[in-house]
Amino acid sequence: MKKVIFTLICLICLGSVGTNVYLFQKYSSKKTILKLKEGEQITLKDYRDRLEFLYGRETLRKLAMTRIVTAAAKKAGVYPPERAVEARVKDIERTTPEAIPAQRREELKQELTIEMALEGLSLREIKLTEAEAQKFFTQHPELFQLPKQSKVTLVVALDEVRAGTAEGMLRQKNVNEATLALEPGMKVAGLNGFSPNLDALPDAQRERLRTTALSLAPGAVVRLDLSGTHFILRGETQEAAQLPSFESVRDKAQRLARLSRARPRPEVMAELYRQAEVQFEMDYRDWFRDLQDQAIQSASTK
Repeated sequence: MKKVIFTLICLICLGSVGTNVYLFQKYSSKKTILKLKEGEQITLKDYRDRLEFLYGRETLRKLAMTRIVTAAAKKAGVYPPERAVEARVKDIERTTPEAIPAQRREELKQELTIEMALEGLSLREIKLTEAEAQKFFTQHPELFQLPKQSKVTLVVALDEVRAGTAEGMLRQKNVNEATLALEPGMKVAGLNGFSPNLDALPDAQRERLRTTALSLAPGAVVRLDLSGTHFILRGETQEAAQLPSFESVRDKAQRLARLSRARPRPEVMAELYRQAEVQFEMDYRDWFRDLQDQAIQSASTK
């Protein structure tokens, strides 16, 4: 029996040692991640030090303030729900669609969540009447103007032959997006999770695609060959630029009017930083020196 127990203990110890060796090899800062023929090498520490030098301050500050704002907003009951964030994203897509590239939509939603949480903390004590909100709407129509909008079907074809096929199918009134998406060598923007990487196009070509889509009359079909990619577009609907009624944007008008009266953003951030009572385990305090100084100044003027 003692022999069995001893054997089990040895196996457990060997397993623990093996795990520790693996973790050391994987995460040790002395681990070599690149070696040159001449003998030069780059260690994990070299890599991490370079990343910290280039992006460390910005990354740590953003991470810290995200946690601080999130905690404060949840405590105050103003952390935005998912549906509110999605509604804000759709409003931005409608008013300034170029501000949210499809490839970064989810990333921008995360950033917008923190932005809305910070807004909620900034606006807690700011009251506004209906008349004041309407006056703000009247004085700042540019903040509510809806640009000209065009809905198009966008097909990306694999080669010249399929581009011609797509162009011919789009000219048929009874062919819809789902039918096109079933064709081999064709992908339809917005279907099956496909979103063309327009950021890969040169600025001039991306602008040409945008202006073509905006000017495309309902039913019209056009083909653009840009940087080796075949884009085929069909116009579906168009909406002229317009200023919506106050009633349809009342909530937005009230929010923006209240924001115009809110304390400057640096003051709010500094106050949240002070309330969080941040403690540093390593020597990164200087990266937050401006916030600390602002927090001290803010506290002394109260």
